[in-house]
Amino acid sequence: MDCKLLLNKSIIFAVLLLAASQNALAREITAKRGDAFLVSAQSAKITGEAWAEFGERVFPLRKTEDGAAGIAAVERETVAGPKELVIYGGSRQKPVKIEELTVRVEDRKFPEQRLKVDESKVTLSKEDLERALREKEIISKAIGLRSREEIDLAEWAKPLEGVESSPYGLDRYYNGKKGSFHSGIDIASPSGTPVKAASKGRVALTGDFFYTGNTVFVDHGYGVITAYFHMSAISVKDGEEVMRGQEVGKVGSTGRSTGAHLHWSLYVSGVKADPNSIFDINAIR
Repeated sequence: MDCKLLLNKSIIFAVLLLAASQNALAREITAKRGDAFLVSAQSAKITGEAWAEFGERVFPLRKTEDGAAGIAAVERETVAGPKELVIYGGSRQKPVKIEELTVRVEDRKFPEQRLKVDESKVTLSKEDLERALREKEIISKAIGLRSREEIDLAEWAKPLEGVESSPYGLDRYYNGKKGSFHSGIDIASPSGTPVKAASKGRVALTGDFFYTGNTVFVDHGYGVITAYFHMSAISVKDGEEVMRGQEVGKVGSTGRSTGAHLHWSLYVSGVKADPNSIFDINAIR
């Protein structure tokens, strides 16, 4: 056999073997539609900022001793199947690719829920519509926070013990008209029951809003925000630091609500994620 041909075959085999070994070592993450999940990378190459790009979202990551870590999330409407996630370091002007991961998005079914509410909360007057639009802008700013508060994933707890009356992701109809999907979970409890912060953070926004009633948003850092809706009272102030288990308000039925309960939401860099998925994430150390 020609030595040159043998050498070429050997090189091709080595390249294929290397590619196969790299594919075998490529990390994969499994998450359902609507889930939050942990993203981490071990690399000495990370300088400056660190972030992950997944879908059309950018998720800031916290620098650790040996790399970076943080939380990303799958949009509820994402089609199931393998998706690419890329971790970068450096700066947005000069990004350095650190690692590519595959996120295997699992399918998930979301049932319908039909509610009867005051028609004035469905067909809005001119004044109410203007108010709702103003409040949407204010709330969007809170959800859009990407602060560098020290996120602590070791300490998360439900803000309230009670029956989960409505799960995340429901396709909701109000008086027969389709509304936005249910972006959190509802926990039924008597009015006046204390509502507690799910983890440590800083109060980003409080207010009495048209749809959500007495509301508190807590910034946990790096794009992770929790929200507490429909409360009868608010116990904290804007900018106040809170610890896990600290009271932020009391259960009520304010805003567009059909009875006493807490609506608890989780936002991850703007993605409306299932709050229950936060408990599946291991602590970042």
